[in-house]
This record gives sequence, C-alpha cells and structure tokens, in this order.
Amino acid sequence: MDDAVADEAATDLLGVALRLGWLLAGELHASKGGHPTLRQFRVLHRLAQRPHRAGELATSTQVTAASITQLADVMQRQGWVQRSADPGDGRATLLSLTPAGEKILLEAEIHLHALLREVVGNLGAEELSALSALAPELHAGIDLLRVSLNRGPDGIPGRYRLQARQAGHR
Repeated sequence: MDDAVADEAATDLLGVALRLGWLLAGELHASKGGHPTLRQFRVLHRLAQRPHRAGELATSTQVTAASITQLADVMQRQGWVQRSADPGDGRATLLSLTPAGEKILLEAEIHLHALLREVVGNLGAEELSALSALAPELHAGIDLLRVSLNRGPDGIPGRYRLQARQAGHR
C-alpha cells in the first residue's frame, strides 16, 4: 500500500465522515417530524437489537450513566422506551423499545436513508457499485481497528467492557 495514497484517502474519509455526521445530526435536530436526536437515535438503534440495562447501554453508547438515565427519562415520557424488571435479576431494570419507539426509529431511519440517497444521487452506476463494494471492506477495517484498540464489535473499549462485566452487565 502506498502511504501517501493511504494518507490522502484517510484525510478524505475523515472529511466525509465529519460532514456526514454533522449533516445527519443537524437534520435530526432540526426536523419537524418529532425525530429523535442523534444520541436518542443511537440509543433507540441499540435497544432495537434487544433490551439493555441502563449501565450497559451507557457503556455501549459511550455516554455516562447519568446521561443515559436522563435520556431514558425523556424517551420514556415520549413513549419510545419502557422500563421493566430484569428477569435475570429482579433488582435491575431493563430498557426496551415500545411500539412507538420502534415506529419513531423506523421513521428516522427512513428519513436518514432519504438524505443519504440525496448525497449519493449525483453518482453514476459504476461509482455507486464501487461505493457499495467498498462498504464491507470499510466495515472490516473498522472491526480490525476495534480489535487493535481492544474494542469489541459493539465499539466498547476493553476497559469499559471489563467494568461492565464487573458491574454484572454482560
């Protein structure tokens, strides 16, 4: 691999990633459709996979436990999440999506997908195919980086994963 070409590609990718993140976060924030914030979207997306304890969710979304509690309170008032007893530990509480949470998540995903379609709308068929072909390679590169940074597939750094295990999460 040519280091100069790799450096240029990394610089270009950083610029795209930052601009895309800002665009999507700003659009969610500014939308009039009651879409979640980007942080809420990340939490809803994680909860769509399965219910989580608040501490585990804080770790996997890389925010503080206090922030998750505040976020969960807001999303519970909005009817997007619910709290229930953890069947494995009656002292613990699980957060899970409600049908309204599933609906708002799907609406936000559709909205963001439409925005991304606009971003790539000026690309030709060959460029779109090349971009799609690169996606698995980029995912694989992210996974390799996570391993080298001692992070799991969920993005949690090893030290946080250890803390979560010690606290009884996962």
